Amino acid sequence: MSRLTKYEPLSVLSDINKLFEQTFFPQTAGSTESSSLETSQWSPAVDIKEEKDKFTLKVDLPGIDKKDITISMEKGVLSVQGERVEEKKEENSNYYRVERVCGKFFRRFSLPQTADEERISANISKGVLEITIPKKEIARSKAIEITGEE
Repeated sequence: MSRLTKYEPLSVLSDINKLFEQTFFPQTAGSTESSSLETSQWSPAVDIKEEKDKFTLKVDLPGIDKKDITISMEKGVLSVQGERVEEKKEENSNYYRVERVCGKFFRRFSLPQTADEERISANISKGVLEITIPKKEIARSKAIEITGEE
C-alpha cells in the first residue's frame, strides 16, 4: 500500500531556516516568538486580546485538571506550564488512533509595562484557562502653563 504525502516546499524552507538560526545564532533563535520552548512536548493554542483596561489570555487545555497547571510571574514574563497525563489505552480491536498529545507544556509571555502584575487572576472553565491581566492606572498628561515675560 502506498502512502501519499502533500508536498509543501515552504514548510521545508522554514525548517531549514530554523535549523540555520539555531546552529549559527543560538542566542537569537526563536526570539521573535518566545511563548513556546523547544523543550515542551506540546504547545497549547492561546488567544491574546487587549482591551482598554486589561489583557486577556485564553489557553486551550481540555482534559487538564487545574492542579496540573502552574502560572507564575517573574521579571515581566508570565509563564504557564503544566502536563496532560496520558490516559490508559485499551486495545479491543486490531487498530486504534491517538491524536491528542500528552506530556508537559510550557508557554511564556512578555508583558508590557502597563500590565498590573499584582492583580492578575486566572479561571478555568470547560477546558479553557482564562488569565486576566489588568492594566495599571496611568497618569494622564497635563498641560503646563508657561509664565514669564515675552
